[in-house]
Amino acid sequence: MTFLRKTSNLLLNKPIIIFIVFMFLIKPGIVNLNGTINMLYNVASVTLIAVIILLYILRGKISKLQIALIIFISCLGISTCFGTQDFSTFAKTYSMILGISLYTEMVINTNLEKFLKALTALVSVYIILNFLTILFVPHGFIGDGTLHDFYFLGYDNASVHTIVLGLVVVMISSHYFHKKLTPFALIMIGIGALSYYLVWAASCLVSVSLLVFYVIFVYKRQFFKKFLNFKVLFGFAILFFLVIVILRWQDIFSWFIVDVLHRDLTLTGRTYIWDRCMTQIGNHPILGLGVQAEAVRLSTLGIYHAHSGLLNVLLEGGIIGFVAFLNIFRVATKSLTTKENKVNEFSAICTFALFIYFISTLVDVIVDSYLFYILLNICYFIPLIKEKFEEREKLNENTDS
Repeated sequence: MTFLRKTSNLLLNKPIIIFIVFMFLIKPGIVNLNGTINMLYNVASVTLIAVIILLYILRGKISKLQIALIIFISCLGISTCFGTQDFSTFAKTYSMILGISLYTEMVINTNLEKFLKALTALVSVYIILNFLTILFVPHGFIGDGTLHDFYFLGYDNASVHTIVLGLVVVMISSHYFHKKLTPFALIMIGIGALSYYLVWAASCLVSVSLLVFYVIFVYKRQFFKKFLNFKVLFGFAILFFLVIVILRWQDIFSWFIVDVLHRDLTLTGRTYIWDRCMTQIGNHPILGLGVQAEAVRLSTLGIYHAHSGLLNVLLEGGIIGFVAFLNIFRVATKSLTTKENKVNEFSAICTFALFIYFISTLVDVIVDSYLFYILLNICYFIPLIKEKFEEREKLNENTDS
């Protein structure tokens, strides 16, 4: 037990160790291009996940958020058992997601400030390195002769959640420590925006543009925050999903899709993929197909994934998995809508960040979207973040006086 206490203290209280743990859990895409480094990374990740799960179990308590996540993972496990039976891909994907979620919760509860500093430092390093590779390797790295537009964080559109949701972490940290967006935070947002402008990844441009819109027009402006509240934003998110993915009325936005983003109205063939997914969902409505490696699914169904986040949940988990996923979202965001929290700056940033996430997943699936699960934990612990922020403010006031 003494060894485990020392391990827990090391993993949860040392900023440099927190930085390193998240570095191994949030693997940059460039690691995949070297077999030896990738193998070492994977071994370190698996070891860390095992230690994290053990430490969490020994705490003797589990939050409602983690219960909801485990229920969702269990539903996908059942779907995989009766469907694809690809247990390797299932275990690899969702053990990482569970481990990251458990670790985020433990670090936030143990030392919020060290969590914010360490994660802000990591995502900032990632964003800067990805930007530098875009500048100096404009057409991306070439690994096996098939990779194109592959930068430090991976394929241009696959990095959207690491960059955009990473910038959200930078914003939350900046507001927590300085009550404003510092020049450093604004520079990072500028680098993120410029990165996607240079590679012209359409869906990523939309996401980062929404974040810039928030910074310019919504941040610290009570009127806009009250108008663009949780119910309004997620009403829009659901509406866009129905209009574009289900009903296919994207012609309404042809001026934007064709003239601004320079894409066709099939959204680069995504509408054909959605048709195939709808057929499979209709054939397996309750449990879905289960989790499956992208290469195998491509050979059997002709698609990697659903190319739409919510549609992919339905494809893999059916109605049961879809309901379980929505339950995670309900549990995580409950505190964002309470009277005492819904107008504070942290809640506003998280609410808009989740809106950006759902907009970005209208036409894409980012399987290893680990920052999303970190964000869900931040949302869940908004009351704690607000409490620590107010304590910090009182301490600063007493020190000044």
